Amino acid sequence: MAIIAIPLIVGGLFLAEPVMTAVAGKEFSESGAILKLLIIAVAAIFLGTMFSHAVIALDKQKKLIGFYAFTSLSSLAAYLILIPRFSYFGAAAVTIYSEVLIAIFSAYCVFKYSRFVPNFKIIGKTLISSALMGLMIVIFPKTWQTNVFGLITIIVVASIFYFLTLFIIGGIKISDLKALSKKSTGAEPYNSSNL
Repeated sequence: MAIIAIPLIVGGLFLAEPVMTAVAGKEFSESGAILKLLIIAVAAIFLGTMFSHAVIALDKQKKLIGFYAFTSLSSLAAYLILIPRFSYFGAAAVTIYSEVLIAIFSAYCVFKYSRFVPNFKIIGKTLISSALMGLMIVIFPKTWQTNVFGLITIIVVASIFYFLTLFIIGGIKISDLKALSKKSTGAEPYNSSNL
């Protein structure tokens, strides 16, 4: 999930405004600033969902009720305070707050009841590959961002570059891809040792 979420944030930060312009027109180019914020919330949802499913697998979902209640109440209060003052920027900020908080609470529960710790080496390699991808996006001529074809080209090339870089520095391996392929096609029966 981190391998997908982190480059999504980086790509979103660099391409949010041209994407919104391409999708909705020049009059909506300012909404790119909102997309830059919300892309962080999307990444938090990616990671939070993974940990939430892990909490369910551990049969500890009841332990999250208090955390969800706190997040809901504090988010509601924040919406009431920030939206009148900052409009959609306030709404986006609270959305980030709530999604990040749920991800943190879910990760805490998973750690507490299973002692699971994420592989920070993979996360580090993902950060390096994402940063290099961001640099590559900057190198592309700005004129490419002004039309849909150029924008699609940047996104496709940046994605390929990211995964190649991640593969080269050992963030993903051929054995990982084979394991995913076998599991997705059902070629290998379920076995607890696959976890």
